[in-house]
Amino acid sequence: MIDWPEKKEDVVVVIYKDEIDLFKLQLRSFNTFLETCNLHIVINEDDINPVYKALKKPIIQSKHKVKLWSRREILGDRDFSNVSGWTTQQLLKLKIPLERDWIVFDAKDLLIRPVQLIDLDKKQRKDYENLFGDDPQADFYQGVIKLCRRNGLKKVIDPESINMNHTPRVITNKVIRKIMSMFKTNDQFIDWFLSFEVQGEFILHDYVALQMDLPQKLRFPLAFNAGIWRQHNFNAISFDRLPMTTHIYKCHRRVYTVPKNKEIIDQWMNNVIKTYVNYQKAILGQ
Repeated sequence: MIDWPEKKEDVVVVIYKDEIDLFKLQLRSFNTFLETCNLHIVINEDDINPVYKALKKPIIQSKHKVKLWSRREILGDRDFSNVSGWTTQQLLKLKIPLERDWIVFDAKDLLIRPVQLIDLDKKQRKDYENLFGDDPQADFYQGVIKLCRRNGLKKVIDPESINMNHTPRVITNKVIRKIMSMFKTNDQFIDWFLSFEVQGEFILHDYVALQMDLPQKLRFPLAFNAGIWRQHNFNAISFDRLPMTTHIYKCHRRVYTVPKNKEIIDQWMNNVIKTYVNYQKAILGQ
């Protein structure tokens, strides 16, 4: 069954203080290549003011309708000092209180070609091979199965039908509502999520979506995303070798923060953006 999605309007990015420069570059790419949207920026810090001050000017100048969120607004006044930022990031992606479906980006997702929001309502190309045994998320997956069974969702799901945790990613509002209906309070859900050593927000989302028999999405085109996870990826996937189908250059922070890499990436993105802006001006006769 082909899913012809309704128009998406909301994009969510969760950031923290060490991603400020990378997010600024991402926001420039959003302003150039992304269809105008409601852009929700979630600051995953106890004190959001330093991050806000650093981003105030580019946010004001953005073409998108920007709303800032603090972690406290979404997750409540809890002590997360002993919880990894990676874990709270997952919770924020799931718990942001929006009324429609939303599209989640990581700060590392840099747009390099024009993108409409409907282009992002797709499924990533890779699924899990298994979620058992030695897989770090195996305990969480078993916990999701037990949670669903306790709540009457007993359909047998093949782990290979669960999409891996790559962004961009559509979070379906009705799936989140179903998940939350399994808990008496938000805190109870958070406590359950934190009871696992390694979590997977998209494993939970996809497993429940499959239990609900929601129509499966089409997959992203081949090479739509170029994943630069480590230095050897950066060395091997030079900019001139990116296919024409690549629209998102996924540059992990550990690669971007290497000074030499940052200089190269910033210069390349500047050229990509400048070339496209000049092209648009030429078309309009400006």
